[in-house]
Amino acid sequence: MKGFADLDMVIEKAVKFSSAAQKAFAERYKNEEIIYVLSSGSSFGTAYAFSICSLMEIQWIHSPTIHSGEYFHGPFETTSKELPVVLLKNDGPTRPLDERAESFLKEHGGNHTVIDAKDLSTGLFAPEIRDYFNGIVFSLVLSGYLNTLADERKHARSVRRYMWQVAY
Repeated sequence: MKGFADLDMVIEKAVKFSSAAQKAFAERYKNEEIIYVLSSGSSFGTAYAFSICSLMEIQWIHSPTIHSGEYFHGPFETTSKELPVVLLKNDGPTRPLDERAESFLKEHGGNHTVIDAKDLSTGLFAPEIRDYFNGIVFSLVLSGYLNTLADERKHARSVRRYMWQVAY
């Protein structure tokens, strides 16, 4: 319950911390047609939602979501200096999976962004509950990333081709 009581404060710190990174992210990826999103543990659902709802549905950017533990079961073969990748680095038991993917991206990638839960003040939660809050904190921070990307691309969040436009 203390984690829930601290959640607003952690989110406020996380959003403030990430504001400069959001602008750099938007400038870096505004012209990309595909962006991979990697994560693990409790953050994987947030990575998936960011891929399909934010990048694909709202910004029309192709975006596979890949579990960091599955990255080395094929997807890592597509890694290049040009491939855009966002890694949501979990603060919990699956962090080693994210760290392994990050190490590979540092050596063989180059067009990647790491958003680390530890940088987003998740350390203010007790160690035994941090993993439960990663996805929530990432979700609210990523909303800012999406807003900044939408502004940079001049593609409002409300614009759709099919949703609310045609029967489906």
